[in-house]
Amino acid sequence: MTSDRIYEQLRPQIEALAPQDLRGPMAPMGYYLQEAEDLYYWTQADRATLRTTGLEWDLVDQLPQRIAATRYAQSLWNASRFNRTDSLKQYILLLPEAYNQRTELERHMKFAFHNEPQVLEGMPWTTDDLVDTQLIGNLRALCAYANEHRKMLLKVGMNPETIAKAEHLAERLETLLLTANEQSPEALSAKSMRDAAYSYLRLAVEEIRRHGQYAFHGDQERAEGYTSAYSHTYRRQSEPPLFHGAL
Repeated sequence: MTSDRIYEQLRPQIEALAPQDLRGPMAPMGYYLQEAEDLYYWTQADRATLRTTGLEWDLVDQLPQRIAATRYAQSLWNASRFNRTDSLKQYILLLPEAYNQRTELERHMKFAFHNEPQVLEGMPWTTDDLVDTQLIGNLRALCAYANEHRKMLLKVGMNPETIAKAEHLAERLETLLLTANEQSPEALSAKSMRDAAYSYLRLAVEEIRRHGQYAFHGDQERAEGYTSAYSHTYRRQSEPPLFHGAL
């Protein structure tokens, strides 16, 4: 069975996880998936011993499926992250056009409202220190104000498509920025499902390791197969060096 079909088959169980069981990966996913696969093969020689501790062997048998589902969820998340990079590039490319459309709107509005001081003063003016991320809101505000005084603008010969084009561009920029910041519905859903699939796998891995460490408490060689080599290495690297003092 392909990984996408396994993922869909396990999706009800994955989505049914309790909130307290959900968490993101603490190690690079490639390392974690490899360790989970290694654990599956390591347990095969210890089946009889592990079952005496009360371990349900179905949990071991399910490991390959949980690994496949997690790998597929990770691939969906990776695709979402690629979209993030592409969206950021598109956003940057569209910024000059957005600034141009904002300037064009302001030009029409200043001319049309010249003899109406109150209307002119009510314009959503921009400042020189406006950052790119504020441009979307500013462009939207200008479009709303232009629509509010549409008749005055059309009276001086402004093309009615000018406002519509600016509105469309502001909407496009907002969508791209949300995706680039991983805040789009698609990106958030992909990350949520990746974390849930990982959590579903982690619950099985931790339970099997718990039984293995208990069963082989006095056998360091076998017990080592029920620990995370990555976590052990990371902890050792993060520990401060011992201070030996002067000799």
